Amino acid sequence: MLGEIVSHIKSSWNRILEDMLEFMRMPSVSRTGEGIEETARYLKDYIEDRLGGSAQLLRYGGHPIVYGFSEGTSDRRLIIYNMYDVQPPDPVDLWEVPPFSARIVDGKIIVRGALNTKGPLIAQLKALEIIKRLRGDLPLNLVYVIEGEEELGSPSIPKLIQDREDELREAEGVYFHFAWEFEEGKPLIVLGTKGIFTFRLRVRTSDLDVHSSHGHGLINPGVRLMQAVLSMVDERGNVHIDGFYDDVVEPDEKDIKYINDLMEAYSFDMLAKEYGIHTQSYRGREWYLRVFYRPTINLNGFKAGYVGKDAKTIVPAEAEALLDVRLVPNMDVDKTKRLIREHLEKRGFKDISIEFSAGGYRWSKTDPDSSLAKAAASTYRHLNYKPYIVPMLPGSAPMSHFNSIGLPTVSAGLGHGGRVHAPNEYITVDGLQRCLLSAAIFMLQYSSI
Repeated sequence: MLGEIVSHIKSSWNRILEDMLEFMRMPSVSRTGEGIEETARYLKDYIEDRLGGSAQLLRYGGHPIVYGFSEGTSDRRLIIYNMYDVQPPDPVDLWEVPPFSARIVDGKIIVRGALNTKGPLIAQLKALEIIKRLRGDLPLNLVYVIEGEEELGSPSIPKLIQDREDELREAEGVYFHFAWEFEEGKPLIVLGTKGIFTFRLRVRTSDLDVHSSHGHGLINPGVRLMQAVLSMVDERGNVHIDGFYDDVVEPDEKDIKYINDLMEAYSFDMLAKEYGIHTQSYRGREWYLRVFYRPTINLNGFKAGYVGKDAKTIVPAEAEALLDVRLVPNMDVDKTKRLIREHLEKRGFKDISIEFSAGGYRWSKTDPDSSLAKAAASTYRHLNYKPYIVPMLPGSAPMSHFNSIGLPTVSAGLGHGGRVHAPNEYITVDGLQRCLLSAAIFMLQYSSI
């Protein structure tokens, strides 16, 4: 079957690629809603028309979740999770090409969502379509959960799981297809993610901006908010909130076992090259232990006053900051939020308002000996790649919601890309082809385990 799949992909590649590019060109920005409905309907139609399944758009107060089923030849059932929403393309003027044009430049497909994750999503769906065409059927019963709010913290996923728990529990696990060659030729198998939530701080000290000649007699909201942020976290990511680390579980033997995998396949040098990073807070093994296994608070953005051309001598009326918190085992979201609120009150920052995001999720972890992890490793070896195990990714995804009802979760897939959430996000053309191939082989490998 592998030979047939490889032959079909190679002989039909131009047509397959153009079909995938058509989907990748569709805007689907969850923050603004641009293109969300059109993209969701496209995916619903794809499951029904090309995969012979059934699908519906479920709504729980936000953007629709594409929820569907396809029947296979066995009694086994697997949940296919993915996301169709993307971050806004700002700043647009830093893109080499229009951010939703999906143009190919020097072997790279440049488009918002190329890597995170519309490229891998359409590669997986196309892989299932090819399997069905060549075999006449699918090897597994599949449940599709494709959300449009991951970039907002997945607020509808817990509601879906509560609504459809009995159906979802019938599955053996959850597979999230991605392009995990952070470095080309060194694909990752991701078994866990950090938890996350975001919060916004605001402080206002006047109705209007005030002439700065009066500044010595006023409280500057920008400085006030800087002081609040620096009281919580320093520039190296160390958190100074009482109790923040109390429940943190240190990496266990299995985690430490794979540190060398991380250092080999997820190099800081590659990260620095992709984003143009000039400094780092830690080096060597310590960098990996902290980035992958320690919690932190990150300042995402800060806004106050005027920084335009020439001078504007004011004391700003208001300041605002957006932060995210990355959680590790066994940290609790609600307890951590309470600790942040108590910290600001104890440190005398009661005048600063705090607004926690509606979305967010806990950390997740799946055993490396699970059948899902074994199928992912077998897929890589079948295609002559060494698998690199990542017990916990520094990033976040809503896998914990599935773990909460007893479902293991794994993310895997070949393919190389970069600049996620930044201008000129891309996936290589060759990487997208490998992403497609690995999605097909995973389904066959998992069905045979």
